[in-house]
Amino acid sequence: MIFIDPTETTTQSKLPEAVVRAGVVLSGLERMTGADFLISPLSSPTLKKASPAPIHKIALQKHTQTGLLVQRKDGNDLLSSINKLTSILARMLEWAGLLPPWLLVVGEFEKSKQGKVIANGRASKWNWSSYVGALDSWQLKGGGLTILPRESDVPGWVNDWHNSRLSKTIDDPDRLVNKSPVSVTLSDEWWSFLAVLPGIGPKKARVLADWLPVSFQRPAWALEYLSDLSNLKYERPKGFGRGTFETIHKFLMLQPDEMLQVVKRKDDSK
Repeated sequence: MIFIDPTETTTQSKLPEAVVRAGVVLSGLERMTGADFLISPLSSPTLKKASPAPIHKIALQKHTQTGLLVQRKDGNDLLSSINKLTSILARMLEWAGLLPPWLLVVGEFEKSKQGKVIANGRASKWNWSSYVGALDSWQLKGGGLTILPRESDVPGWVNDWHNSRLSKTIDDPDRLVNKSPVSVTLSDEWWSFLAVLPGIGPKKARVLADWLPVSFQRPAWALEYLSDLSNLKYERPKGFGRGTFETIHKFLMLQPDEMLQVVKRKDDSK
């Protein structure tokens, strides 16, 4: 079953007509979950609206816990939303279950000689580093990402998820998540993930990993530590000065008074 927000049925929407025709309009979907559409492996419970009322919220959660929440962006729409992606992802993470919230980007993006983004053949004011940093940040914070060059590729992508990949996810969640397109390849050492962060690199990543307490030996906790500028007041690992913290803080697109916070899931053993 495919649920779509009512805004995706308007003339302003660029969601392919084939997807709109196959979908069930769910009033309030984006307002509640932050997603433009939801691909669910369930045929019931049937929903007509997304409401904070307990009965509607519980019914919607049955779909989001086993389905895929998707935020779709194309060309200049993506670039103009760069500063909003963090808040969009945070709302989607509250509803996501087996699968991470997904960002579906449609369009062709190139880097100009001046270091700006060329989206679908048109120059923009955005720096290439901002574009790449926003997509990396989405993934580092727990989101999935797919970039399709053409709008005509979207129905096939949706169909693949709906008819094949979701069923595999329910049987074996890790089987699909590990195939998700990400910009970081993890090795056996969890801290190798930190090496891709600006200003870190392999050497400093290992230094930080050795310095962190045992209870913080996980990527999410390490990111929380690096995102908290108040840690500058205390003892820090060698080489981690104000510049490093401020670079990571900016890369994560946080406001001066913001930091990441690890939310402990019910199934966490620690």
